[in-house]
Amino acid sequence: MDFDQLKEVWKKAEHRSVNDTDKELNLKLQTVTGTQQKIRQYVRFEMVVAVTAVLIFGILVYFSGDLEPYFYKLFALILLGSLPINIRLFLSLKRILGIDYTQQLKKNIVAAKNHLKATLRIYYTLVVLTVIALVMMSWWDDFFLQLPIVWQVGVMGYFLIFLIVSIFLIKKYYGSRLKELETLAENL
Repeated sequence: MDFDQLKEVWKKAEHRSVNDTDKELNLKLQTVTGTQQKIRQYVRFEMVVAVTAVLIFGILVYFSGDLEPYFYKLFALILLGSLPINIRLFLSLKRILGIDYTQQLKKNIVAAKNHLKATLRIYYTLVVLTVIALVMMSWWDDFFLQLPIVWQVGVMGYFLIFLIVSIFLIKKYYGSRLKELETLAENL
């Protein structure tokens, strides 16, 4: 092999390496933007559910005339439990959308990943604390205690199902996006 052939082989190898890197970078970029879009959809869906719940409760109060104080307490606890996490999810989404792809990509992705991870821990904690508060409030409320035992068991069962389904959905939707960011951060 003469020197010119060796230079050609070297240029092809260099060119192939650059193309592989570009492809890998493009794939990583698609992963981040896909994660952004999915989290944006999840946050929007949660906001729509929250606004819908507030509207339904408002309509119930308006048309029913007189609701038992139990329902006001129930709604207030759910609102207090969900408001902080919705704010935190919005901030996580804002951080992920603010990733600068031109400078310190790994640092920005790791920061967004850590923020989302902390958000999910807060989310789990608030869901559990909200359900505990709902159960405690129910057992101390006279209206709830006057309900037939079947209704009481049904309400407690609903709280339990809500807790299990919420944790499952958080893991399924946000947890999978967190794993994508973790994998991406490791590969950078």
